[in-house]
Amino acid sequence: MKSEAIILRNQPTLKFLFNENNFEIINNANKNDNGVYSYESLDSVELKKERTNWLISILSIFIEFFTTSGFGSFYKEKNQLDIKHKKKHLRIILSESDLTQAELITQKLETELK
Repeated sequence: MKSEAIILRNQPTLKFLFNENNFEIINNANKNDNGVYSYESLDSVELKKERTNWLISILSIFIEFFTTSGFGSFYKEKNQLDIKHKKKHLRIILSESDLTQAELITQKLETELK
């Protein structure tokens, strides 16, 4: 397998490098995600698209209704790439990222799951 790079975002940089036995993450927005991860230690990968967290939204509305004159607000969870690896659990926020490329990354990693 030839090395391949997929760039999700340019500023700050978010890039995945795919090699034969591992993949590398370069995330300048969150340096804790950076590293080289082996495919054989990959447990799961999921692309979570933006959605409303109804439990937190309802609690927010309820609390604000009884404590102030406000009506609360809806809480949206951001697009994120959720990668479970034996080494660590990564939750990469995909703000201003190319979601088509994120789907491609998800597919590539899913093919490597054992």
